[in-house]
Amino acid sequence: MLAASPNIRMLLIPFAGLPETTKEIMGDYPQIVIHTLHHNASPTVEMALTLLMAAAKNTLPIDRIFRNHEGFNSVS
Repeated sequence: MLAASPNIRMLLIPFAGLPETTKEIMGDYPQIVIHTLHHNASPTVEMALTLLMAAAKNTLPIDRIFRNHEGFNSVS
């Protein structure tokens, strides 16, 4: 199909990464630009930073204490 379509300028991959077979095929068509979609990149970064901060600030044990109504004196 690629050989029969000389006007193709771009290939969109709807996920992160490029399958090995696609990479091999596209090696014969260097004029076609390949783009991958990273539609979940922002939420993934936000979650990673949230988990990092939660771990750094010991958030989970403190949250558990508050939810059990143990008060501020139990926080160590």
